[in-house]
Amino acid sequence: MPIVILVVLLLFSTASVASILDDLPLIGGDQSFRVILSDNVALAVDLRQQLERERSGNADLRLLKAPEAIARFEANLLSGLLRAKGYYAAQVTWEIGKTRDYHVAPGPLYILTEVTFDVPSVTPSLDTSGLGITAGMPLDAKLVLAAQARIDAHYQQYSCFYRIEVRYDARVDHSRHAASLHFTLAPSEPAHFGAVRFSGAPAVSDEHLVNYLTFASHGCFSRKPLEQTRLELLQSGLLVSVTVETAPPQGGLSDIEFKLVERRPRTIKGGLSYDGDAGEGVALGWENRNLFGRGEKLALQGEFSGLTTKADSQITLPHFLAKAQNLVLHATLERESPAAYTARKGDFGVALNRRIAPYLVVGLGADALFTQVEQEGEPVDYGLVGLPFSVDINRRDDLLDPRHGWNLGAKTEAFWNVRQLGSKFQKSSLAASVYRSADSWLYSPTLALRASLGSIAGENLNAIPASERFYVGGGGSVRGYAYQSLGALTDNKADGGLSFGETSAELRLRLSGDWGAVLFVDGGWAYAQQLPSWGDGFLWGAGVGVRYYTSFAPIRFDIATPINRREGLDDTVQLYISIGQAF
Repeated sequence: MPIVILVVLLLFSTASVASILDDLPLIGGDQSFRVILSDNVALAVDLRQQLERERSGNADLRLLKAPEAIARFEANLLSGLLRAKGYYAAQVTWEIGKTRDYHVAPGPLYILTEVTFDVPSVTPSLDTSGLGITAGMPLDAKLVLAAQARIDAHYQQYSCFYRIEVRYDARVDHSRHAASLHFTLAPSEPAHFGAVRFSGAPAVSDEHLVNYLTFASHGCFSRKPLEQTRLELLQSGLLVSVTVETAPPQGGLSDIEFKLVERRPRTIKGGLSYDGDAGEGVALGWENRNLFGRGEKLALQGEFSGLTTKADSQITLPHFLAKAQNLVLHATLERESPAAYTARKGDFGVALNRRIAPYLVVGLGADALFTQVEQEGEPVDYGLVGLPFSVDINRRDDLLDPRHGWNLGAKTEAFWNVRQLGSKFQKSSLAASVYRSADSWLYSPTLALRASLGSIAGENLNAIPASERFYVGGGGSVRGYAYQSLGALTDNKADGGLSFGETSAELRLRLSGDWGAVLFVDGGWAYAQQLPSWGDGFLWGAGVGVRYYTSFAPIRFDIATPINRREGLDDTVQLYISIGQAF
């Protein structure tokens, strides 16, 4: 009998503890809730989604523990959301049971009966019909704020006012369930840009800093080019911070001062990598970003792995002959030793890169490439002169961890073999990638897609140096397969191709904190013919990866397996460790 009583007491205690845990929203997860609004399903769904976002992002809400306090706070949030949508007579009540239920009575939607404007005349005049808010529409906060931003943008672009402050006054008539809206622009004097001064960066010449100005002296005053100049200065890599100060207009001119904090010009870099073909890799680098006081950048780098030993030097002269042009001089010594060949190369060249738009860069250059290639027989020496031309369109939001946007890069280079007069060929490639993220979804997934192809025209395969042919396979290509192994083989060694095709897809997930996961599939092939047969003969690899997100870039751990595994040639798995996303 005592045992039976003990068991009953234990079960009762367990049930009581479970009941208490269910009522504490911060232990084991938030208590589920319902938004009950039977006659407007779309509004109920919208309110529920917004309240879910508040639960994950509202710090004040997360501090509450008592169920009644949480319900009262969330009911007030719902009331505020309803008012923002134009339901100014809405009522929200709540009750707590197994779920937390919010009963919503939205009431009538308040309609704008009048929208007026008190703004000065400029050329072109403000088109009020294009502001997205007129009489007869709901008094919706998003519409009001969007119209306010459009008015602000119009006067920023077409006026010279020193100060632009757009205000609105909304008046609600509860008896008629209506509202009126009045926009005004605070009075301000017109001004133009006066003298420009830089302070705080004595090692950087003012003549160089002037190149980053996005406005002209005595030009129409506007805050937008000041902010654009501040960003341009920060992106120069020479400064830690930039503060803009504007003086009140004197004689119609406003003097500008940029207060700067210099960044240390010299940096030492280092990195480690690993993949199943090259083994361990080490990269070391040193750079000076302000060599002679005008932003000249000297970069020295060495790379060492089981496949390559490389020393590279590069000097960049910014704003060469024009504001948006850089001149780049480079010299590279490299020894490559993949399975198919051994190559010793010296590459010396110059490139002129011009930024046509913030996202568009065009490059034109000249290269001298001296190569000794050793395959089965005697070493063969090549002397190549090349004229490269490139176009890069970068609409990604981040270079090392893109989540939104797209990128398109194209390059073509004409080569002449000076050791064999009359021998010439054209090498061209095209690569594109696109990124789409659903930030509001669970784990904030990102879908990343990549495709690339290339072609060599003008000579047959044997006349092209082995080191200049196209190869597919490995960590930067099709993961899961050995480096350069996807194409025609002779004695299990890659012949290389006159063309190639590759594609990749990744699903990137942010799990928690600094950790993420990736699912990926890659495919590709190198072809002996001049034009690629896209998709024909592709071999596919797939795998999973882990990402650790640091402040500058994710550290990448990928493990891949060949889907079309070739007996005696392909390993079961390949491992890759590096910095930054795969593409």
